[in-house]
Amino acid sequence: MSFSRYKTVDIFVFALITILFESICAFAITKWFPDQTFTVSITFAVVAIVMMRWKYFAAIHAVLGGLTLVFIHRAAGGNFPAEGYAIYPIGNLFALSALLIIKAVGDEKIRKVWYFTLLYVVTIYLSVELGRALLSLAFGKGFILGSFLLADSVSFLFLTVASFVARSLDGMFEDQKKYLLRTHAKKREEAS
Repeated sequence: MSFSRYKTVDIFVFALITILFESICAFAITKWFPDQTFTVSITFAVVAIVMMRWKYFAAIHAVLGGLTLVFIHRAAGGNFPAEGYAIYPIGNLFALSALLIIKAVGDEKIRKVWYFTLLYVVTIYLSVELGRALLSLAFGKGFILGSFLLADSVSFLFLTVASFVARSLDGMFEDQKKYLLRTHAKKREEAS
């Protein structure tokens, strides 16, 4: 398989995972816990993993996750306003600010050093919540940063656990070009 095809398939698979699991989480929260103020989103974790693998292509998953969350909540009878179709996908794009951490620290250190992983995770979480709060303000809903932080606290826990598990799996939390070159070199070394 060519590198470009591998990349396309990988991004597509993560997009399907985002849509499927975001739908399940949103539906479950809306139907089973309608009075709760929290949400559970897999999008944070998928974006964190894809950003390590493919950098800016994580924007696809950020937007898909936000659109799916709002669509399913509204379809299942949740109380998400129509502005959510802008607030959540665009707010999720603020996660890409963590690319600055990747550039400053390096993806290898983020993958190998626990406190850099935590810095990366916290940057994603706070950036998304800030983005959503700013968009809410723009739509006249107020700067409700605290509400977003509290509502997504379970998502933050999931993001943190998923990132730490992913970093322990060979190639999962790693730039894929580097990973493929490394594994190819290792196979050549073993063959000779």
